[in-house]
Amino acid sequence: MHQAGSRSASSGQTKGNPVALVVEDDNDQRELIGAILEESDVQVIACESGEAAMQVMEVVGDRTVFLLADVGLAGVMDGVDLACEVDDRWPHTRLVTTSGYCEPSRLRALPRGTKHLPKPWRALDLIIELEHAIASRQPA
Repeated sequence: MHQAGSRSASSGQTKGNPVALVVEDDNDQRELIGAILEESDVQVIACESGEAAMQVMEVVGDRTVFLLADVGLAGVMDGVDLACEVDDRWPHTRLVTTSGYCEPSRLRALPRGTKHLPKPWRALDLIIELEHAIASRQPA
């Protein structure tokens, strides 16, 4: 797993591999999610803020098949704002949000088709969502 800001995360190494972007401000959660997703054939990049995630998307957005974002992120941009921005600019990216608690009205602002997984989620739920994302990008 690459942390955003690291040389390999931003240089686009592993060209051609689909990318899964994990955006979580809790370090333990971010590492756990990364470890779960690395079992698939994707390059996992982890960020701790929406702003860092947007910088990564500028580099690998066309290869990003899956974005998992916590709703409650530190910084100006929360997970809902991030999902809306990514949906607008990279509509092929499967969006999944997660939270321990957030206002239902905030979830209604998510783009159509976004999956929300309340915490605690099961590892299998993340794997299923990632596999759906990968399958939807495969040529028919």
